[in-house]
Amino acid sequence: MRFPRYTPSFGTFEYAYPLAGVQAFMPPQGILVIAAYMPANWPVRFIDENIRPATKEDFEWAEAVFVSGMHIQRQQMNDICRRAHAFDLAVAIGGPSVSACPDYYPSFDYLHVGELGDATDELIERLARDPSRPERQVVLKTADRLDMTKFPIPAYELAEIKRYFLGSIQYSSGCPYQCEFCDIPGLYGRNPRLKPRSRSPPSSTSCWNAASWARSISSTTISSAIARPRSICCRI
Repeated sequence: MRFPRYTPSFGTFEYAYPLAGVQAFMPPQGILVIAAYMPANWPVRFIDENIRPATKEDFEWAEAVFVSGMHIQRQQMNDICRRAHAFDLAVAIGGPSVSACPDYYPSFDYLHVGELGDATDELIERLARDPSRPERQVVLKTADRLDMTKFPIPAYELAEIKRYFLGSIQYSSGCPYQCEFCDIPGLYGRNPRLKPRSRSPPSSTSCWNAASWARSISSTTISSAIARPRSICCRI
């Protein structure tokens, strides 16, 4: 699993990291959820290139590479693909950027468009049958999303949590509003889906306890379900 480096910006507080003794913004929950969703007998190595770049040994160890990120990381994601292909590895990309603009990523072997669901299962089945690169790009689109109550706890144990500026809890997906600056409704739907209260705090325990500087409760939108973060804070 590879998470690309961010382009330095005000929004990631990069210039404040030395004050906190950290190296990266927050653990990327999306790809850590995918890591946790992998079959139990699949060894998974997670590398956040905001902390360290993937090495020759990492690529030689891998049989396939998964990448995720946002538009601002487009250049870095394509660079990871190029490096992985130098080792003849199949590379799959998922997450918000490819889901919004699949045409940004013509070099990747697998495009996972949409949320965790049936497309994820198909990707796993294809790689289980044959982890080598396909002859042409394969686009997998989620039609049946996994119920939020069945989401696995993110694989925080694979991440170097102490090196992050923020720890976070993810509790919802989707937003009913249609703000002109936001593509959340287009990506995740206008009907907010919420994790049950019983699952939100446990999903973040290791991250919440280890985060060295600050904590955050995250959602695709807080305004669509304002009572939930209040409830989570009370439980914590």
